[in-house]
Amino acid sequence: MSLCSAILILTVNLVNVHSQANVVDVSPGTQYIVTVSAATSSKSSPGVSRIIFTSPSVPGPPQALEGEAVGSNGILLSWMQPDANNIDGYVIRYKEVCPYPAPSFTQVTKYLDVPETLITDFTSGSTYHIQVG
Repeated sequence: MSLCSAILILTVNLVNVHSQANVVDVSPGTQYIVTVSAATSSKSSPGVSRIIFTSPSVPGPPQALEGEAVGSNGILLSWMQPDANNIDGYVIRYKEVCPYPAPSFTQVTKYLDVPETLITDFTSGSTYHIQVG
């Protein structure tokens, strides 16, 4: 995690009781020290500082999901990784849709170095809805 500071100069009309500033162009997953002070044309108050952490960025979804049958109950899933270097793992969800529709998804998390995995929990002859994220 990196440490950065941002300087924000905000002019506030003293009649307002609530002030807000939107700061843009900050980096995800970064710690910032933000200092706010009141000022007139000739004086300024001592600042009050807070440490703020921005949320880590969320990688995009995997692309080009493909599946290849392996044996009678397995599927080798493969996909293209999104352009991100902060991927810790992939969530794979699947459920049977035919001939016996499942009411909910089964979910597994895989911590993989390569964008492919073999799942062997399928019923031969059934159709599945599969998602990778």
